[in-house]
Amino acid sequence: GWTATGQGATVPGEKGPVMKSDDRHVGRWLVIAGMVLFAMVAACSGSDNDSVRPGANTAVGNISQAQSAGPGVEVSVSGYLFVDRDGIIRLCDKLLESSPPQCGGDRIELTAFDVDSTPNIQRVQGTSEINTVAWTNEIVTVTGTRNSDGLTDVTLKGD
Repeated sequence: GWTATGQGATVPGEKGPVMKSDDRHVGRWLVIAGMVLFAMVAACSGSDNDSVRPGANTAVGNISQAQSAGPGVEVSVSGYLFVDRDGIIRLCDKLLESSPPQCGGDRIELTAFDVDSTPNIQRVQGTSEINTVAWTNEIVTVTGTRNSDGLTDVTLKGD
């Protein structure tokens, strides 16, 4: 015999209510609607690893993203400015605590940049000008054009 419940009829020996044909149609529509919503969200979202296309002008937040930008792309990126003893200028993800500090984490080389335009730059003078180390204790944001070595034609953001 059949037993009536609040959700529909059950068959003796079977678990749960018997699904009506109307319920199956609603279930199919819910599955289809869910799949469509998932496809729309997936199409709109990007990956953090997406590279920046040449010819695009973009504001990039971190050094890793700036490194993935194609040649000729203008990017803005933030980090600690660091000039090593050989005069190579870099933007660094981290400033390592040592005396003098060292460039740590991700880094990108900066060329055609006037270090003296940077406010609050710290310096440790070596035996000659070439042995001078310079850095910022605060994060700075620079804008430059991506090339094969790093960024060129670099300016402080807001200049």
